[in-house]
Amino acid sequence: MAPPALHPRPAGASVLLYHNVDDAPSPYVRRLGVTMTTAEFEAHIRFLAETRTIVPFSRLAEHLDDPKAIAITFDDGYRTIRSVALPILERFGVPFKAYVLAPSESGNAIWLNQLSYLLDTCSSSEVSRLARSAIGSDLPPDWRGDVTPFVEHFIETRTPAAIRDAFEGHRHEAMPDLYLSDEDIRALAEHPLVELGSHTRNHYPLHRVSHETVEAEVVLAHEELTERYGEAIDGFCLPFGYRHHLTENVVRYIRKVDESVVSAYGGRMGAHSVHGVPEIRRIGAWGNLGVLWHQLRYEP
Repeated sequence: MAPPALHPRPAGASVLLYHNVDDAPSPYVRRLGVTMTTAEFEAHIRFLAETRTIVPFSRLAEHLDDPKAIAITFDDGYRTIRSVALPILERFGVPFKAYVLAPSESGNAIWLNQLSYLLDTCSSSEVSRLARSAIGSDLPPDWRGDVTPFVEHFIETRTPAAIRDAFEGHRHEAMPDLYLSDEDIRALAEHPLVELGSHTRNHYPLHRVSHETVEAEVVLAHEELTERYGEAIDGFCLPFGYRHHLTENVVRYIRKVDESVVSAYGGRMGAHSVHGVPEIRRIGAWGNLGVLWHQLRYEP
């Protein structure tokens, strides 16, 4: 059977999604699949600055029909946004928006970072036991070593606690500073190129938790960030960004803190909506310049 034909995407503005820029990612992020090297990121930004019109996320509505218009976003609030990515973005004069997490009881490593550490440092038998403990099932035969099964089979009353217990019993090294500090966020809030938004507290898959937890993760975490940083916090984006996570209940709470639903993984700007709320779809930006070119041209 012939492979499906690739067709260039329709005209319109785009939004790119980045996470972590790090030449030596630690086990706490290595299995999350969100890291690119400094050289790769700089090549992306140079290419975009030379070939596109990069606009602030807040002004995207003014450029919806412009196929050269693009906005840059970062999710999760990794510390490398300020220490590594910002100097590159400053050099090219590129505006961007960073969605940050509210402070968590887990401190500097939320459950996803703890899980990444375990997947990266445990034996296969230990990981199998972890899966049975955390999600109540075995890992699929085609599992690629990533966090996906733990996200899609997440059990609110079981998964974070099982991962935390395993992590506390297995960790043998000092924990690095993974996320933006209060000082970092305040500095970004004052920066002329930077806009900020909220991104929950614990980065739970919201379609897998209770209504009360959705409210706490979306509304209460957003309110805490606005109390800390004022009007610099504007809007919210969905953890993981997958459209099937956008249940009617999740969208109802997002609507309390944002006029749109900011998701990920698919398409230029257009007349998208989910449960009656406008949706801003972003393109996950990974890898080398060739990958970026392909994503901008063909990602549906």
